[in-house]
Amino acid sequence: MMDKRKTLSQLIQSGNIPMANINQALIASHITPQHADWKRFISNLLLLLGALAIACSVAFFIAYNWDNLGRFAKFGLVEALIALAIGVYWKTNQQAIAKATTEAAKAIPPLVSQVALLVASIFLGVLLAFFGQTYQTGADTWQLFFTWAVLIIPWAIVARFPALWMLWLVLINLSIVLYFQAFRGVFGVLFTSETDMLWLLVAVNSVALVVAELLRVKLGSSHGDWAIRVIAFASGAPFTFLVLNTIFDSHHYNFLPELFWVITMAVVVFVYRKLKPDLFMLAMACLSGIFVITGFVARQLMKGFGDDLDSFFLLALLVIGMGGASAVWLKKIHQEIAQEEEVS
Repeated sequence: MMDKRKTLSQLIQSGNIPMANINQALIASHITPQHADWKRFISNLLLLLGALAIACSVAFFIAYNWDNLGRFAKFGLVEALIALAIGVYWKTNQQAIAKATTEAAKAIPPLVSQVALLVASIFLGVLLAFFGQTYQTGADTWQLFFTWAVLIIPWAIVARFPALWMLWLVLINLSIVLYFQAFRGVFGVLFTSETDMLWLLVAVNSVALVVAELLRVKLGSSHGDWAIRVIAFASGAPFTFLVLNTIFDSHHYNFLPELFWVITMAVVVFVYRKLKPDLFMLAMACLSGIFVITGFVARQLMKGFGDDLDSFFLLALLVIGMGGASAVWLKKIHQEIAQEEEVS
């Protein structure tokens, strides 16, 4: 698609395609979505939304009729649906393998199979929740989400579905947050504060981001770019909050978060500007920089002038200035990326 866009752009700039025929050229080159593309998109969207609606409806149905359903009826219904979802995966995947002409096509299950495993993973979480509620195992909430995440790892590996891996990462993050909120357990000596929780979230999500980027380079595909950007946000947001928390903590000041933040921002700008240009990642880095710099300046103004109205005015001008500078820089980067693509 990018090659088609570059070729068409070059033909338009050279005058080989008149301005009046640009729309026809877009249609002929299949750059703009065609009727079949829209049909495929709507079909896939309805498939995913319908599967998620079914999974949620089963959970709500059992929860609403909790007193009316027997113990075996609850577990039997969820387990039967898990078996059905796995059966759908196996059947549709076998059909896709029989029709595939290359080994690469056989390695990736079709969307129906991937969604089936996603639904099975959701049903597994419902089953674990019902088990804990029925037998009152005494387990903490974080253990439920962590066990759920561990059990769906084989399905996530087999499905190779970004949405399923996103579910897994959400479960890991939830288990970490709930662990720090409710129970320290045997790890209480290592992790005892909100700062430690943020460090752990940043570490887990950063490792996930690095692994996702390495897999994208290995596979040589843009499939799942949205998931990588979600992971980047999940890593950058707690990191930014961690730095802000350190800046405004007057009792336990620690310069390490700021140091790591500066190093991380430099790495992000280098990677997503030089190695793999990505405006979304650079925009998130700019946003994080605006938050951190504004927080640092606000802290210094509060020390010197207190909650003075002039301080808020200066902060507003600072935010506007940094926002405008970021927009100009990102626009310049976008033009440079476009020129590099034309040259290549």
